[in-house]
Amino acid sequence: MSMRYLERYSLWVLLLLTALGGLLRFSALDRPSVWGDEAATWSRVCGSYQQMLTHLRYAGFMPMHYQLSWWIAQGFPIDGQGPFSLEPVDRDGDGQADYERRVYVERERIVPDRVGMIPTSRLGEPALLDPYRLRFVPALFGTLMIPAMYALVVQLVSRRVALVAALLTATSAYMLVYSRDAKMYMQFWSCVTIHMACFVWWMRTRTMGGRAKDEAANVTEKSPWAMVAYPAWIASGVTMMSFNALGKFVVGIEVLAALLLWRGFWGPLVKLPLAVFVGFITPVWMFVRWSRSKLTGRQAGVGVPLRKSLRGWRLPALLPLMAGVLILLSVPNSYYDGFNRFDDRVTDEATEGDVSLGEAGIGWVGPYNRGRDGVDYLLYTATAYLFSWEWVKPDQIADLSEFNRRLLRTAALVMLLLLALGALNLRAWGRWLAGDHETKDAPRAGDISRAGDAPRVGDVSRATSSTRLTEAWGGSGGRVSEWLSMRTAWLLACWIVLPLGTFYYASVRDASLPHEMVARVVLHDVKDVDSRDFRGAGYVWAQSLMGENGPVGLSEWRTRLVDGMREGWAGYARSWSGVIEARRRENVSAGGVLMVVGLGVLMLTTPGRSEGAMSAGGWRAVRACVKRAGQWVVLLLGMWGMLTVLSIVVPPQDASVWMPRYPGFIAPAFWVVMAILIARLPTVVLRRGVLCLIVLANLANFSARTFGSSEPPTARLAADVLSARDEPGTAFVHRTGRMNGAPGTGAVMSGPMQYYLSILSGEAVTPELARSMQYLREFPIEDARRDMNAQVQRILRDNNTARDEDVKRLIVWVQAEPEAVLNEQLVNMPPGWALQSSEQHRVHDHWTWRRLYQLQRYEWTKRERGEADIETKDQANSATSP
Repeated sequence: MSMRYLERYSLWVLLLLTALGGLLRFSALDRPSVWGDEAATWSRVCGSYQQMLTHLRYAGFMPMHYQLSWWIAQGFPIDGQGPFSLEPVDRDGDGQADYERRVYVERERIVPDRVGMIPTSRLGEPALLDPYRLRFVPALFGTLMIPAMYALVVQLVSRRVALVAALLTATSAYMLVYSRDAKMYMQFWSCVTIHMACFVWWMRTRTMGGRAKDEAANVTEKSPWAMVAYPAWIASGVTMMSFNALGKFVVGIEVLAALLLWRGFWGPLVKLPLAVFVGFITPVWMFVRWSRSKLTGRQAGVGVPLRKSLRGWRLPALLPLMAGVLILLSVPNSYYDGFNRFDDRVTDEATEGDVSLGEAGIGWVGPYNRGRDGVDYLLYTATAYLFSWEWVKPDQIADLSEFNRRLLRTAALVMLLLLALGALNLRAWGRWLAGDHETKDAPRAGDISRAGDAPRVGDVSRATSSTRLTEAWGGSGGRVSEWLSMRTAWLLACWIVLPLGTFYYASVRDASLPHEMVARVVLHDVKDVDSRDFRGAGYVWAQSLMGENGPVGLSEWRTRLVDGMREGWAGYARSWSGVIEARRRENVSAGGVLMVVGLGVLMLTTPGRSEGAMSAGGWRAVRACVKRAGQWVVLLLGMWGMLTVLSIVVPPQDASVWMPRYPGFIAPAFWVVMAILIARLPTVVLRRGVLCLIVLANLANFSARTFGSSEPPTARLAADVLSARDEPGTAFVHRTGRMNGAPGTGAVMSGPMQYYLSILSGEAVTPELARSMQYLREFPIEDARRDMNAQVQRILRDNNTARDEDVKRLIVWVQAEPEAVLNEQLVNMPPGWALQSSEQHRVHDHWTWRRLYQLQRYEWTKRERGEADIETKDQANSATSP
């Protein structure tokens, strides 16, 4: 089936892709087992609404995700009664008030406020948050992200690339993992995609009054949907901010993109003062024209200057943009300033003016990233987004099996290299070099181009309903104008580079600037050069302008500008002259290396075809290539300048704060880039092959994560613990140790175990018990970390004191090394006991697929006295027989 056929029925294809993504996300939603962060979510919402808000008051999270989870657990309440206070009250006599008073009130931070609710009317019945209910909201938003990606990409590139991006989103292992992770990340990323799609939609129409102007098509048309763009942008932004305050990054990127990339922001602002000025002199002009008309007897218009000055003027788009930004930023600011007290809690454990990462909940990130440098940060983030596998550190390679190591590393390198081919745009270059100057992607019915006589949106011959609706979103066919693609490149570059640069400079002390990285990678030897010289003119100039005491006067600013530029360029020249001299001593031409790099950049940045110039050939083609290369050079210089500013203004932390899911709001832009690179591969076979390879690799990794040996079988462990409590004559013994809540560590003494004990037993747990690990003490869990045999013998000797019955069934769980062999003689059981079953459960860290440990389960049963005597007699006979 050709892509043109799929494009014609693109909305039906999108519907099928959404159904596929929903099937993958909602199938076996209870697998794998709940892990530490999901159990923490449950512990925050398992109580009343007031208890949830009391806890969130001192946590750094936005509340929307937890409010939705609590709403589901309470049976979808639609009405409640209040008001209440945050002051703890022990209504049930369960000790909850004492706990909250000890933790919060003694710190004198609880301020009475009317923020409580007891549901009085519900759509359903309250129920415990089993894995299906706990993970329902992330799975739903993960499914909604598929059409959201299409709505975004179809406006930036084309329907073809939009369908590829939707397929990548539907089958992405990274998205599938977080679509069944009961945290706020999937909801946040989905809202980011919807918000950015609405932003591009509003930028394309740039009106609030119902006239849609498509600059790419040079079309202006009445459209009732144009009125929805701005309110949809505001509503999606408010929802985005309610899930995660990192949405401020997205708002900043949108403001930067609007000011740099879209026309219509500065023109009206220039015309408005001109109209005001003309308005003052209009009475004089009217008097002069009236006098001349009386003298000459001719009628003359008196409002011509004012009319001409206001011709084409409309409300400046900058004003509603700034109003929308203020509304969006007010959501997290009002929450953290008016309700949340997280900042007070953090500064208690930190020095003056600093933030304690441990108190902020991300103190584990530094040890997790220990041993990585800047290149490793980018590499393991790219592979995580690519197919949900983090490139392991050198000291972790030994923890991977040989098969997994070769398979995962080879798959990552092959996919990255194949995607890199798309940057060369060999498809367009090959056509031009072969003499195929006529474009094969000529505009068809429904295509939107820059031609002045382009068809009006909706006036399409033989177009299906899906095609017309796609064009209403701004989608084009196979061909995209150069102006639109460069705007897309700028938007994607800002969306990806700026957040990553912020996290990089916050995580790495003495971090390198981009040209320092290039020099170190390409020229290899810069140890003899002063690293301060490598900062270059821009860094020295910007740093000198900032000063140490804030803004400076105009004269001092001019002096610093001249001195900073002079010093910066001098240091820059010294650094590169030292590098070239080092290369010359090694008989390596630095100029030749730089020439090869320059030719490679030219190949990467030249499209091979530009606005029909390449099809004409000759000098027009050369000019088109030079023009596009110049545009890309401007883009690279712009990103370099922005990163330079970030390196100055972003304060480094004491430890790394880089984790792929924290800047995960750039993942949609990452998949847009992937879809574009796949579409630029030279042959149909290669394009489809690379797409199939990526899809199959993601589905395989997701299947291994869901149905393979990643998380421990915590539900099975909890069922055995409940058997020891509820079934007479059953005992439970373990040697697993206390776990820390990381992926793959949800064994016995952990938050996930408490969660499953509550769900399987049907017992409601108070937040105090859930957060303090006290709930586990209510169960007969024997910890045999020191001596397994001694503990088992004590259990068999003392019997089950709670029921005064002999133990007839013994269940033992043991944590062993990853390569340990199942040892069925682990416990010396007395005569009359038989090993009923033994199992092995391997546990891996699913982000790296490192082998962590394995859990071994043994079950012994006690035979009846008659059966035991027969067995003993048979053993004696076999021993005495010849």
